[in-house]
Amino acid sequence: MGLPCANVISPKASVYGELAGDNIWVHDYVVIQEGARISSDVMIMAHSMVGSRSQVGAHVFMGTKSTIAGGCTVGEQSFIGINSTVFDDTIVGRKCIVGACSFVKRNLPDCHACRTRVEAMNIKEYSPDEIESKLLFRENVR
Repeated sequence: MGLPCANVISPKASVYGELAGDNIWVHDYVVIQEGARISSDVMIMAHSMVGSRSQVGAHVFMGTKSTIAGGCTVGEQSFIGINSTVFDDTIVGRKCIVGACSFVKRNLPDCHACRTRVEAMNIKEYSPDEIESKLLFRENVR
């Protein structure tokens, strides 16, 4: 209908950066630093941070206590898991999955998943269709 969606920002959040789109949900105790840019349809859960010079693309989900800092870029339709950290000018491509408790300092190409195991970082490439199916919550019911 051509009507923009509203942004929902908790009064307990600190937003100093640019909310460049609509339908952005910023939960409690989130910090978006000056110079950060958030695109449309982004959900940032509680206790998360988007650091200065960082950019978050459209349709991104950031889990609780996740951090994007140091001039990083997160591509559209990506998933950043609970307690994950992306830092040091890293680029996370489109449709990427960063698993819970991961530390990402290397660039992730489009359609890749990254998770931390006890031994080492595990990075795997998926086709765009496989990533789409992993990002659909209704298909991941246990």
